[in-house]
Amino acid sequence: MLRTDGPGPMNAATVAPSVSPPPGLAPMPAVSSEPAPAQVPEAAADPAVPFDPAAAFKAYVAASIEANKPAAPDQPAPGQQAGAAAPASPVPTQPAIAAPSFIGSRVRSRTVALEWPLSYGGQAYEAIVVARPTTGQLAEYFDRLMAQREASAALRFPVFFDVAGAPIPDALMDALDPDDTDKVMEVVSDFLPSRLRRLQAPQPEPSPPPVGDHTAQTS
Repeated sequence: MLRTDGPGPMNAATVAPSVSPPPGLAPMPAVSSEPAPAQVPEAAADPAVPFDPAAAFKAYVAASIEANKPAAPDQPAPGQQAGAAAPASPVPTQPAIAAPSFIGSRVRSRTVALEWPLSYGGQAYEAIVVARPTTGQLAEYFDRLMAQREASAALRFPVFFDVAGAPIPDALMDALDPDDTDKVMEVVSDFLPSRLRRLQAPQPEPSPPPVGDHTAQTS
């Protein structure tokens, strides 16, 4: 057991015997049991910046102008999320308007029942509706007539329709029984416009020029 010769704390330097290190090795440093003093970092010297009221007011005004600046067309407005689509403006829609219709009590069509019904194109024809045409239907009729470039071309007036309102095919009109054709044609003249009546009326044949009396040959 090791003892010290006097009072006081025991120091490892005084207790440990002096031992010479082997040749070629450095001597071991003395180890002290007392804690080393803590290193206190020195406070960085930062001089205080003086407050400039004029510079602060200018910075506030510049920030306000930048915040209220309108956004460019290709950039989102302030507060709008990037990539969010702008709400589409509503497109005003006009209410649907029904097609024009004739008013009054005058009859513009008559249905003629066929005594000899026909079937054509998978459809049964038991009646033919004779109706007064509109201006648009007449315009289409005269356009077709001029396109054929023949005044005597066989082109029927646009007055023959089925019960659903579709034009009667020419092949069906040609296939009608003669009695049914006569019945239909008797009704047609009541619904033809004036311009079509003039086309339907037979043109009078030109009268031959007057021939004078033959006179006897004189000598």
